[in-house]
Amino acid sequence: MVIDFLLQIWTDNQNREAIIWREQTFTYGWLLDRFQHWKRTLENERIAPGSVVILEADFSPNAVSLFFALLDHACIVVPLTGAVNARKGALISVAHA
Repeated sequence: MVIDFLLQIWTDNQNREAIIWREQTFTYGWLLDRFQHWKRTLENERIAPGSVVILEADFSPNAVSLFFALLDHACIVVPLTGAVNARKGALISVAHA
């Protein structure tokens, strides 16, 4: 897997702070738990590896863990934020998502 090195870091440092977001601290263990949650969700929803997936999100810890789960699942990730709302339809069309 492409992100094995990253998952190893998360595993080895589960109790350490990884992200501070909106004045709340999230540990590597939290990210690892959410990553595993998203991996199960992708499998349960039958998202095929190689799928083009729109990730419309902020930069929250939950979005970060989903991003890495999508990468690990071999998805092609198209990240979008609210800043592109006016062009969102066109961007989704171009991405064939």
